[in-house]
Amino acid sequence: MEIYENINEPDWRSQCKLLSKQSSKNCGLSHTVYVDKFSSTIDSALFQLSLDERIPLLEIAREWDYATPQEHHDEQIVLKTTAHTPQLAAIGLFI
Repeated sequence: MEIYENINEPDWRSQCKLLSKQSSKNCGLSHTVYVDKFSSTIDSALFQLSLDERIPLLEIAREWDYATPQEHHDEQIVLKTTAHTPQLAAIGLFI
């Protein structure tokens, strides 16, 4: 997908909505998988734009749960480190 410099906000919102719908397919109802797919698609679409051009478009994409690669990575770490927290807390091994 290619995004042109003069894209307008309504067109970008429509594109985000379409990409969100496409990204939600085959996610097994996993929000994490959806965010990864959607965010990767958005990053690929905006790759050739300058940072100044990308920022407002990425803010709009956040309405569909766009996450930067760093945010996605950080979320993965949190999920991995807290995956067993309730079980460990129940037996007194994690406070």
